[in-house]
Amino acid sequence: SSTTHVGSMCLKSSLISEGGAVGAGDATVGTNALKKAADSSLTIIRGLSPASYSKRKLFLLICLFCILAGSFVFALLYSYHQGFRRTVQFWKGMGPIVAEHRFLKYKAKYYDRCEEDGDEYKSRMKSFNQRAAPKIVDLIQSLGGIYIKIGQVMSTLGQGLLPEEYVKALRPLQDGVPPRNIAQISQIIEKSTGKKMEEIFSSFDEEPVGSASIAQAHRATLRALDGSASGEEVIVKVRMAELV
Repeated sequence: SSTTHVGSMCLKSSLISEGGAVGAGDATVGTNALKKAADSSLTIIRGLSPASYSKRKLFLLICLFCILAGSFVFALLYSYHQGFRRTVQFWKGMGPIVAEHRFLKYKAKYYDRCEEDGDEYKSRMKSFNQRAAPKIVDLIQSLGGIYIKIGQVMSTLGQGLLPEEYVKALRPLQDGVPPRNIAQISQIIEKSTGKKMEEIFSSFDEEPVGSASIAQAHRATLRALDGSASGEEVIVKVRMAELV
């Protein structure tokens, strides 16, 4: 019986020893986990140190200032610089056309696997050109001036450089352009002279005797210095507003 008792004691001691080892192992794992968590927290805290935060804040302020300054300069130029405004209007109209052309070209070549020399690819591009050409001509006519001159040049020299659809659409620009209405002409004259139309002319024909891309001419009768009609008939050549 004493042997049995001693065996039981040995067994209990063994279980206690194994349990203690397991407990110590768990404690070691827990300590390592806490240490890693603490190290991670310290890393985050170091990243949010005052010096680093100040640099980020300064960088953001510089970016914000650049955006605001750029927006202000853009608005100023768009409001008071006619050439810049017309350039913006040109690319505002051309942008969607160029983007659609790039997309259709990319889709045909890489998604639908169309060969550039194939009939399907040529058919798609021709359909797009037929839709885009009138839009470009309308845009050129609305901007007038140098844009119409460029359109006229491209309609003659663009053969072989541009698709035939664009050359045909631009060709009517060689025959002349629609004249500006009397309200636009009056605004140009009054802005240029600083006087009202009634102060300069006793009569002014609304229909132009000639119209071109950069100017148009009107018959008019001058007013005398005392305000009465002088009776002198003249031809007034008015340059377009974008060229004044």
